[in-house]
Amino acid sequence: MPEQSNLAIVNDPSVFVLTPAQMSANGYTLPSYVELPAETSTDSVDEATNWVRLSPKRDESWIETPQAPLLDLNGKPPKQKVWALDCEMIETTRGKELGRISIVDFDSSCVIFDSLVKPTNPVTSYLTQYSGLSEELLSKATLTLSDIQQKLLAPGMIDSWTILVGHSLENDLGALKLAHPRVIDTSVIYHHTKGPPAKPGLKWLAQKWLGKTIQASEGGHDSREDATTCVELLKKKIQYGVNFGRFDHDQESIFEVMTRKDKKSVYIGAGANVVAGKATTRVDCDNDVEIMEAVISNIATHDVVFARLQQLSYGLE
Repeated sequence: MPEQSNLAIVNDPSVFVLTPAQMSANGYTLPSYVELPAETSTDSVDEATNWVRLSPKRDESWIETPQAPLLDLNGKPPKQKVWALDCEMIETTRGKELGRISIVDFDSSCVIFDSLVKPTNPVTSYLTQYSGLSEELLSKATLTLSDIQQKLLAPGMIDSWTILVGHSLENDLGALKLAHPRVIDTSVIYHHTKGPPAKPGLKWLAQKWLGKTIQASEGGHDSREDATTCVELLKKKIQYGVNFGRFDHDQESIFEVMTRKDKKSVYIGAGANVVAGKATTRVDCDNDVEIMEAVISNIATHDVVFARLQQLSYGLE
């Protein structure tokens, strides 16, 4: 048994579902029916409840998981599905687009959905070294993003009770243009050795905690392999407890150290107000372009600049 095992053993995957505040802090787009505590958002506040209705920044191509009834026709809570999801992306003239999606069932570890996706815009790079996709492979794709969205929300597929598991899943859901309320993110429930806000890569987690090597093919990543790895990491977490895969970090954060030394620090990225409350300046951004612009505008006035490039991080996993 790994030495980090502890008494906090759980048998229910839902224990690891991120809260709305955690999702917001990690760059997720939430469905319109999900509410956040007022202090986690700058959107308009309902003064009567001190809660805020989230207004996700998204265009008409986005969809959201429909809100399912709390009870089924028999008066019981619906059966909870737990599915791991991973996507591969390509670069087009309009930015990154979905190129492949794979879904693996948590209970059986079987692939239950796997599809190539026909790009909407002309492809400028297949990002083969990361995506495993090529012009020849994608020429076989027949389903568009809209087709995939319809299939995912078809009866018997994803509903608001479904728990989606993935690594930095905000990137995958962003490629799918799907706002979903219940996720387990292995980059959040497992820690980087340096502690938050740093996040571990999936390849490192697989080597460290599963003792296996992934993403080793010269042909690029395999979304089925990555989704399966997320399933295995969650099962390991359930087996050995909530503190498995975490590291103790009793020392001050870099932001606290800089403040104590009268130095100015800035955190730039999604959920800045939640992730880096001790930073002198916090700049919340929606994409890497905004992040780089903020870096340029803040670098001359701060001693330490911490920026998290979310879109870039996907390609480096």
